[in-house]
Amino acid sequence: MSKGSIIAGLFLCWLLNLSYALIAWLLFVTNERTLPTGLILLTGIGVFQVTYAVPIYRLLKRRGKARTALGLVIAAWITAVLNLGAWLFHSR
Repeated sequence: MSKGSIIAGLFLCWLLNLSYALIAWLLFVTNERTLPTGLILLTGIGVFQVTYAVPIYRLLKRRGKARTALGLVIAAWITAVLNLGAWLFHSR
């Protein structure tokens, strides 16, 4: 039987995304030297979340928390699709 909770995986990913966005926003508004880095991080959250979602996914799977890992993947896909939608909307 799988352990963990899909809801916990969703919240885990979205909490990490929120902290990532806060750090990117702080880089964006700090000064003009960090502006490009912050802008790139803010606009590419759907892609850059792979750097922290994949290791956490592997850790959860190794610890037998398959349902939590699934929730993490679902939240990561939702974030990536929303990011892609925003890019497509703004590129028109």
